Amino acid sequence: MTFRTSFLEWSLKQFPELSLDFEGESAKTRLHFAFVAFRKHTQAAIDHHDQARVLEFFEMADRVLTCGYPDMRSLFHVVFVEDLHFHDERTLRSWALQFLTPALKRDRARSISGLPGNST
Repeated sequence: MTFRTSFLEWSLKQFPELSLDFEGESAKTRLHFAFVAFRKHTQAAIDHHDQARVLEFFEMADRVLTCGYPDMRSLFHVVFVEDLHFHDERTLRSWALQFLTPALKRDRARSISGLPGNST
């Protein structure tokens, strides 16, 4: 079984709402839907200060960055790594930065540093 297949199966277990989105879609489209749901749920865990869930999600994100094939990692960067928000005075999200894995820290630094308004 490929890592992509394993990740998609994990996603369906974690985010059952994806079952409707997955119907009749290609693996690439299912992967995009899974990454969007993964980011949404990770952001919600950050916003709700759910440390256990954040750690679980960051560990899986690290596995995607380590085990995913190049196109998968590229899509993951755009949908997940670059779109997580950690700085917002209303929800005090910055607490979660300390739990980023080394791979996530490196990839965020590489991706985010050149963006305008680097305050995500």
